Amino acid sequence: MSDQDFKHVVNLLKKLGLSIGDQGLYSATNFLLNILMVRWLSIEEYGFFALSFSLFLFFSSIHNSVILEPITVLATANHKDHLGDYLRTETRLNLYTVTAIGIVCIVSSFVAGIFSSRMGTSLMVVGLSTPFLLSYWFFRRICYIENLPHVAVFGSGVYSVLVLTGIFLMRNSNFLGSIAAFALMSLASLISSLVIWVGFRRLRTDRPEEKSAAIHEVMKEQWHYGKWVIGVSILYWINSSISIPFLALDTGFGESGVYRSLQNLILPLQQIGVAIGNLFLPWFAAIRFSNRKQANRLILQVIAGFFVSGIIFILPILIFPEVVLSALYGTGNFESYLLEARVISIVGLVLMINAVLTFILQARKKPNSVLFANLCGSIISIFLVIPIIQQLGLFGAVIGLLMTSIAILIPLLILVKNQFQHYENYMVSNE
Repeated sequence: MSDQDFKHVVNLLKKLGLSIGDQGLYSATNFLLNILMVRWLSIEEYGFFALSFSLFLFFSSIHNSVILEPITVLATANHKDHLGDYLRTETRLNLYTVTAIGIVCIVSSFVAGIFSSRMGTSLMVVGLSTPFLLSYWFFRRICYIENLPHVAVFGSGVYSVLVLTGIFLMRNSNFLGSIAAFALMSLASLISSLVIWVGFRRLRTDRPEEKSAAIHEVMKEQWHYGKWVIGVSILYWINSSISIPFLALDTGFGESGVYRSLQNLILPLQQIGVAIGNLFLPWFAAIRFSNRKQANRLILQVIAGFFVSGIIFILPILIFPEVVLSALYGTGNFESYLLEARVISIVGLVLMINAVLTFILQARKKPNSVLFANLCGSIISIFLVIPIIQQLGLFGAVIGLLMTSIAILIPLLILVKNQFQHYENYMVSNE
């Protein structure tokens, strides 16, 4: 290995470590927040938090579709030569988008409140919190586009300190609750966003001020890519989160709280996949393979890495679920959900593989293929999972999540294989 190759590997490993560190800080903080809320609140109150957070995820999927995923792919693929200009326009577009989402949530809360006061309250909480939470997601994402992962790490460190300090202060003052937790996350997100913005200003002083790109042109480009991703994101929410509001309305907030508590077991595994994807996606979008063998080798290495790390993570849950549950949530609360915990751990492994296959198709600018795979899962969710939940309750929701994740995995594997077969045929025809 030459010195240049060695430096390239070291630099890549450094960036990977920073990416995992950033996502690890942010995810570990939210993971601990959820764990402490399960321990300190009633399961019904935590169920209300789970319902509110599932609604937030629905609206965040729209933001992810029209802002985060398009800029992650298009910034490095189409705007590398005028990145500062492009990102300034994106910052304005993000502000308009999160404000619009917040207004929609607040208006919807008044309508929903006519039928369910708690649903109306949930939407109001989401509407007031969403602009702050999503703006922080936006600033963290552009850290990777700007090749400044250490700034994201610092921002996540600030977020972590604020949230963990805040939740202990709230508990000691008897102020902790679902609404207070959203307020705390919003304040921490606002301050951390400002920290990242200041970091950009200091590190990018050498970049000349350019005239901002026409926002309508940027919107047109992003819509061309994101129109498929919107469908993917909505279908993803159906596949992963629809059981929470359904359980809350059908059986009460208690079972939705337990279901969310079980999902917390695999939350770190999912966030590790996101961390690697944040680093992997912009790079993979820009790379051009010379042949199918080179592409397939890289794909297999990435999938194998995800699979091995996933197996290592889920083994304790599979073998000692009672130990894991009691360590996280205390004794006497979850001893009757050991089988559900084991099933959830397998779901986590499948979701991690689904994530890397999705990143590959997104980087190849094939969001329509991802849409098709998630549509397969949504068909299972709507026509099979909901009836199973009606019959089996919480256990049906867990089994349904496994069925849905497998229904997505199968077409994703086929589509990734076909994508690189098509790429090889294209190379041969142009020789």
